[in-house]
Amino acid sequence: MPRRIFRVLMFLGMGGGLVAGAARPVAADIVYDQPAAFPSTGSFNGAWTSYDFPSGTSYHVFDNFRLTSTAQVNQVNWQGIFYDYVTPGNNPATPNTNAFQITFYSDSKGLPGAPILSETVSGANLTSTSVGTGTIIGATVPAFNEQATLPTAFAALANQTYWVSIISKSASEDPLWAWTGGISGLDHATLQQDTSGTYFLRPNDRALTLSGNPAAIPEPSSIAILSIGLSGLWIARRRARAK
Repeated sequence: MPRRIFRVLMFLGMGGGLVAGAARPVAADIVYDQPAAFPSTGSFNGAWTSYDFPSGTSYHVFDNFRLTSTAQVNQVNWQGIFYDYVTPGNNPATPNTNAFQITFYSDSKGLPGAPILSETVSGANLTSTSVGTGTIIGATVPAFNEQATLPTAFAALANQTYWVSIISKSASEDPLWAWTGGISGLDHATLQQDTSGTYFLRPNDRALTLSGNPAAIPEPSSIAILSIGLSGLWIARRRARAK
């Protein structure tokens, strides 16, 4: 692969045609929010490629997060761009993502650990909204806000670090898809994994919003307190009957 193209792949991303549809209604409570830097920035120099291509070529982008309250996450929002790196003059490029793969991971010493939940989302579970165009490497490229309803909710405990990757899956390598940056986040950093499986630390968090049902999962401490309470009630009733 020519060095210039390799650098573009590392910096941008690869993807395919957006499959827009009406997402099924879900709880609208936001449980975690890293607002997108675009359109206020006007450019996408903080976008990083994240894609899976049938040839086996792939770049995966990961961002970590931590909820302040336990929740069932059933909706994910993010933002991405498409860039024709083969013929820059053809930009703005036509999207060709077939689906997005969303995977949640545990944390393993500051890196993505074991996958906890992975969903490939397309069609009726994905809503794509154009948010205009910006610039990158001198080209004008389109940006889209994506909203995915997860077929299976992700059970996230409070004050525990998790990782999430969002990967564009497509049949063609061009245009590239890249996950844009967020204004704020957990640590102002992102991990990108190249085709060899090596991790690279990238600046800025990603555009990411998680929604769902807050406090939908009893935490271990809450379960223990409830169990103690029920046990106490049972003992009290036994004593009352014995009198």
